Amino acid sequence: MRIRNAAFGGVCFALVLGLSATSMAGQTKAEKSTKMEKSTKMDKAAGKATNLQGTVQNVDQAKSMITVLVGKAARPFTFGSGTKFLSGHSDNNKPGMVSQLKKGNFIACSGTLDTKGDFTAKECVYRETK
Repeated sequence: MRIRNAAFGGVCFALVLGLSATSMAGQTKAEKSTKMEKSTKMDKAAGKATNLQGTVQNVDQAKSMITVLVGKAARPFTFGSGTKFLSGHSDNNKPGMVSQLKKGNFIACSGTLDTKGDFTAKECVYRETK
C-alpha cells in the first residue's frame, strides 16, 4: 500500500512540475508576442496621418523647424518645401507663408509621424488667436 501511495504521489508531483514548467514557457511566449504587437503598432503608426495644434513658440526657417506649445509641452516639428501654409481658420482661410508666423500664433498642422515619432507637417493653418 505504501508503494502505491508513493508511486501515486510521485506521478502527481511530476504532473504538477510539468504543468508549471509549461505555464512558465507559455508566459514567455505571451510576453514575446506582446512586444511584437507593440513594435508592429509603432510601425503601423509611422507614416499615418496625424494632427498637431498649439501655440507657436519658435520658428527656425533655416532648420525648417517650428516649435509649438501643446498643453505644457514644447513639441518641435519639421516642415518642407511642399508644406502648405494657410492663414485664417480651417473653413475660411487664404494662402500664407511660414515667414508670416509669429510667436503666440495658434497653429494647427496635419502631417505624418516617422518611425522615431518625429512629426513632419504637410499642411498648417495659423491665425492670431485660438
